Amino acid sequence: MGIKLENIKKIYNGKTVLNVKNLTIKENIITGILGPNGSGKTTMMKIIADLLEPESGRIIYNGQYFNKIKDNLTYVSHNSYLFNDTVYENIAAPLKFR
Repeated sequence: MGIKLENIKKIYNGKTVLNVKNLTIKENIITGILGPNGSGKTTMMKIIADLLEPESGRIIYNGQYFNKIKDNLTYVSHNSYLFNDTVYENIAAPLKFR
């Protein structure tokens, strides 16, 4: 199945920065998200990862509404963040924040 976005909208300072009517990201297929700077790529990924709240819309994952499964998701940013700690602690850190 995969992830389905329906009518997702995000607004910053009165400006619509993301407006996705209908998008399906299929399971087990590598999907690229392309667009110019400021087109909403990172915003969309943060909404899918539940790091940002959209103004409207819904996300469905494998047939279930997102709010029922979001505790089982992990987001890996395109920016790297490492703590001044061991490799184990850096890998385990996201699990502590759940």
